[in-house]
Amino acid sequence: MKFASPTVPGLERYAAQELKEYEFEIVDIVPEFVIYSAPEQFWKRRIPRGVMAIYEFLEMHRSISSFRLEEAKITVHSNAHPYRELRAMVEQELDSTNPNDRVIWATGEYILILRDLGLNALHARPYLKFRHPAALNPVLAHLMLRVAGWHGESIADPFCGSGTILIEAALHHGKITGFGVDIRKEYVAGARKNAAAAGVNIRFLRGDAQELHKYGESKYIITNPPYGLRMGNRKKIYTLYEKFAEELEEHFSGSILVVITPVSKLEHYFTVLDSLEIVHGKLKNKIWKLKI
Repeated sequence: MKFASPTVPGLERYAAQELKEYEFEIVDIVPEFVIYSAPEQFWKRRIPRGVMAIYEFLEMHRSISSFRLEEAKITVHSNAHPYRELRAMVEQELDSTNPNDRVIWATGEYILILRDLGLNALHARPYLKFRHPAALNPVLAHLMLRVAGWHGESIADPFCGSGTILIEAALHHGKITGFGVDIRKEYVAGARKNAAAAGVNIRFLRGDAQELHKYGESKYIITNPPYGLRMGNRKKIYTLYEKFAEELEEHFSGSILVVITPVSKLEHYFTVLDSLEIVHGKLKNKIWKLKI
């Protein structure tokens, strides 16, 4: 059977990489989606952590102007309907013809017709008992591990928040050697609560990312630092990033740093191995993979 799974926009190839490891055949990769062949009801054995949902794939149209939905007996022309109205209109037609299981998904130049399998909230991890006000999507956290090329080596998250990155690492790999640090005690308590709910043992402690070496060593540093967009003070963020970079330069030379931030700063200190433009929380963002 063919399936289609949405993932973090910009990280489709990393989601596809995971599906390939399951020995599924990748049929196509389009913005926001991976389309693949897999055994029927494969999710009963194991659910991929790098996707948001699993739909049965029915058909795909590569341009709005060529789109034709036989069930609804309509033809849509791109010059006749603003793109924003296209999805709503076809969804209405689908609701009237197949109210139970049809899904229309317009993404980029593509229109996907899918069947709902009831597996459309895979990012809602049950271990998230505590939610950080600027929480990281667990699917994104999992894919950041793949961007890093992490395979169980020592790992640290110096802005751990609710602990999502390290919890995803432990759930994927098993027991890990690593630690998470946050300057706010309520976030550390929340991360510990989430780890307990996930059934994993991770060391979370209150501390300052600018003194990261005091808490341990790490070959991989994977983190979601504050951006300043919500905090409202860019100067403080720039100063924080500078001090953090100096700490890494002095104590973590040779380690890999993967960080998600729209702020252009850290890449000036280290060797850029990769940079990926993504969408997170409906906002454009960037993942940097850096060699310290």
